Amino acid sequence: MRILVTNKFFYDHGGPESVLFAQRDALQSAGHDIIDFSMQDPLNRPSAYAKYFAPNMDLKSVRPTPASLKTAWRFLDSKPAADNMRRLLRDHRPDIAHLHSINHQLTPSILRVLREERVPVVMTLHDYKLVCPAYTMLADGRICESCSGAKFYRAVTTNCRGRARSPLLAAESYLQHRLRRSYDDVALFLSPSQFLADKFREMGFKHRIEVLANPASPPVFTGEVARGKHLLFVGRAVPEKGLRTLCAAALRSGVHVKIAGDGPQLPELQTDFGHYPNIEFVGRVAPEKAQRMMAEATTVLVPSEWYENQPMVILEAFAQGTPVIATDLGGNPELVREGDTGALYPAGDVAALAERMKHALSHPDEMLALGGRAREFVTQFSLEAHIKGLQSIFTRVISEHGQRLQERV
Repeated sequence: MRILVTNKFFYDHGGPESVLFAQRDALQSAGHDIIDFSMQDPLNRPSAYAKYFAPNMDLKSVRPTPASLKTAWRFLDSKPAADNMRRLLRDHRPDIAHLHSINHQLTPSILRVLREERVPVVMTLHDYKLVCPAYTMLADGRICESCSGAKFYRAVTTNCRGRARSPLLAAESYLQHRLRRSYDDVALFLSPSQFLADKFREMGFKHRIEVLANPASPPVFTGEVARGKHLLFVGRAVPEKGLRTLCAAALRSGVHVKIAGDGPQLPELQTDFGHYPNIEFVGRVAPEKAQRMMAEATTVLVPSEWYENQPMVILEAFAQGTPVIATDLGGNPELVREGDTGALYPAGDVAALAERMKHALSHPDEMLALGGRAREFVTQFSLEAHIKGLQSIFTRVISEHGQRLQERV
């Protein structure tokens, strides 16, 4: 089948892109014709369809002010993205479209085009954007469910994204959900975790959702890999990832921690904690190096203080035979099972995390045993099984779409 794969980034930006490229390559290897659509960027991977990609959009320039009104509207509805999508569909007719992250850079304007061109759509949910204007369900650093029931104006009253962005985000949600009903023609939403699917339903999301776990197929290092006497964090340096709690716990425990990744919070963290000898900032690393670092660590840390969906870093750590210490929020407990594949602790609890860290480092044999069980556990998330599930879903959605078109004739 001809599958249109759509995501706003076409380079290794984060977890959604890891899933995207794993799926894309595997579907291509299975004989499917893959059509790409994304946003132009110098970092993009090569694509035969790059000429159709939407113009790059710098969100830093988006402000709800008269001076940037045109740019702000593109944040809500991108005519260039819609026009390019229409050209792509007419030149390369897909059987189905699989969407990942599209908001803000591509915008749901492309959904309108897909509907008009009668292309069935499946969309994977990587975050909480469709029930939370701010994506993260956080306000003032705390879990926030104020917008439950599509009460998006509460993004303004809680000021969850600041005085400039919050009104724009709330307006966007009302435009897409209430006025345009942009998501009504998405045939099926896929949730990588049961938690996210349940939370969407609790928040009043009425559309059809099925759970399909993300695949875990990173390279596994065989042979001798020396375990270091340190713990590891791999990910973006943003407040919701809990790095301040991690650094405070490292100081309290004295454990050597390596922090791999970059992001807007990194300079601040380096200023506050970079002079401590047991906290090592190694910056952004290539995916291959990240896998090796996971194989060398005693445990991997996932101190996130928001509702994680199905963190790829957990699956990647398990594939290296490395257990995980994670917060007890979101989809983490579906993967990190206490005393089996790792350990959980209450989000934001510095003392509890420090104790977990000290225990891990002082019990290397126990960590190796947990890592062995984690590697066995992660086999159920094989790429092969995932692709079979995805192909079955695509076939079913295409068939249902054809039946609906016939009924309208």
